[in-house]
Amino acid sequence: MKNSLFLSLFALFAAHSVLSQEYQITGVVKNSEDTPLPYANVLLLKSKDSTVLKGTSSDELGKFKITSVAQGNYFLTISYLGNRSPLTSVDISADVDLGDVQYNEESQALDEVVVISQKPKLERKVDRLVFSIANTSLADIDIWNVLKRTPSVVVIGNELSIKGSKNIGVMINDRMVNLPQEDIINLLSGTSASNVESVEVITNPPAKYSAEGGMLINIKMNRNLISGYNGAIFNRYEQGVFAKHSVGTDHYFKGKKADFSVNYTFNRSKDLTRYTDATTFLDDANSSSIWTAEQEYTRRQKRHNLSAFFDYEIDERNHLGLSTINMFNPDINRFYDTETVIEEVNGTLPTSFVTTNESDQDLVNSSFYLDWTHKLKKEGAELSTNAHYTYYDSNRGQDLENRFFR
Repeated sequence: MKNSLFLSLFALFAAHSVLSQEYQITGVVKNSEDTPLPYANVLLLKSKDSTVLKGTSSDELGKFKITSVAQGNYFLTISYLGNRSPLTSVDISADVDLGDVQYNEESQALDEVVVISQKPKLERKVDRLVFSIANTSLADIDIWNVLKRTPSVVVIGNELSIKGSKNIGVMINDRMVNLPQEDIINLLSGTSASNVESVEVITNPPAKYSAEGGMLINIKMNRNLISGYNGAIFNRYEQGVFAKHSVGTDHYFKGKKADFSVNYTFNRSKDLTRYTDATTFLDDANSSSIWTAEQEYTRRQKRHNLSAFFDYEIDERNHLGLSTINMFNPDINRFYDTETVIEEVNGTLPTSFVTTNESDQDLVNSSFYLDWTHKLKKEGAELSTNAHYTYYDSNRGQDLENRFFR
């Protein structure tokens, strides 16, 4: 009897281990010239709907590793400098070494093409990667979508990661953006990339940021190279299930000792998400009930983003900087409509309940920065100090209603 019980428990444990076992995918990314391609983003997608499940970046030798992959069928694609390779099918039932993975851009046939922009450039420095996008097609989108195309930066859902680490700080012109993750996404997705010069991926942060921990993404804004003024007004409209509209303006001034820039964007958007969630509850290892929820989520919002940067060269050794980054959401409306059906396996008639949740939120975030830098006589040595003030206020109320049916 004891032996039978032991064998049963052992069989159950073995079966669970097999079902829950996870594997890894390795390989080397190579370009069309058959040489290793560093800092390319390797993305693993679900075969069912092609949504991104996991991701990583190739190292300096083009090698990559994706860990903790469950058994199943997937797609693999390589993303580099804003372009993606065609999807490759991958079946996982054990650790897989793909060997050399060729990166070939997806091509499109066009009747006539007039090239008016440059390709993005990637430069490797001692402590960072510099992804230059000025005067490229990426300048026509928002900053959040630029990050999705930045080498070595992996975006899955609304989470940023670099080399597997999700402890990422975001800076604009070397000023840390002190916002929660969700609000950072709102700020970047509502700000045009037309005035972005480059995105710096800092894997070895300078000493003054060591207390922050993790890695940094520094978004460098354009500045005038010659004295004078220039500015622009832009208007963008996207039509999907619902429309998204952005309008804004950028202004730059460069004098003999002073530089000044101001950028403003207003966004109005509406998003719709639908999904089905099915959960099976077990009773003594047998199915007892199945809960199937159909949810529809609608989000409407208005956003005002304003940033300004002022730099003044006091003399050849002293530099003063003043800046501000602001985000104002006067009207964020969220509406959840969920219907859940409960089916009992024993034949009892199904029951259900409907949940509606509507909330309204307004949010204000203002950050102000003061920086002073003094260059010492020793070449490359400097003394810097900075002060920072952030005002953050968020108000949210919600109405929740449940209705049960039998």
